[in-house]
Amino acid sequence: MYKYIFSLLAAVCVCTGLWADETIAVNTPAADDETEMSNMTRDDRRALRGPAYQGFYLSADLFNPLAGFWNGGRHEFEFSADLGLWHRLFPVVETGFMLQNERSGQVSYGSRGFFLRVGAGYNLLNNQWSRQADHAIILGARYCFSRTSYQASGVTIENPYWGESGSYDISPTSVNQGWVEFCATVRTQICKGFFLGLTGRVKAFKHSYENLSGMPTYTAGYGGEDGDSFNFGLSFTACYQFPYKR
Repeated sequence: MYKYIFSLLAAVCVCTGLWADETIAVNTPAADDETEMSNMTRDDRRALRGPAYQGFYLSADLFNPLAGFWNGGRHEFEFSADLGLWHRLFPVVETGFMLQNERSGQVSYGSRGFFLRVGAGYNLLNNQWSRQADHAIILGARYCFSRTSYQASGVTIENPYWGESGSYDISPTSVNQGWVEFCATVRTQICKGFFLGLTGRVKAFKHSYENLSGMPTYTAGYGGEDGDSFNFGLSFTACYQFPYKR
């Protein structure tokens, strides 16, 4: 199911970019202009790049809150704020929280947590001051921290040798974990100040800040704990540039 949902979101993002009134200007200088570019003064180059501050972007993820209606009672919300510098460099802070409550037979499981990501991205597209719209393709990296608390009751353990079984509870436990993410974002300007974005993430190098005797089934911000050395994530965001600088 996720494969079809992700494909649909990607198609929406691309199509809305095609419907935008503005056009994309790609930063690809002609070979004949290389000599002229190298002879520019520092002030000329600054004028070509424009002012350093290009706006403040506030974003909210639309996909994961909706996914809570079919993923078994887990709801995750995510927000981000990034700063546009020359429409090239984007320092970013992302935060969010997760709530999870599941019940299967006599087993009840609950979890909650929050996460924080800090990093930056670089825009590969449309990063000259002469651009006609603020479309962007941004590659970046984040360092992430998460604190997740979980508890369970009615967990059954069976001993096949003796033919016995027992039930026990997991008392409230909190774990602090960190990891690194590598991200790729396509952000399309729909109208003045409003954008839609699609971000893919590869999450790796996860580590804990203390010795753990157990793990939550799902870590806030990271995803399911299935024993793999990396994880993937996808978000579909609505974004507003404040104040609008173009």
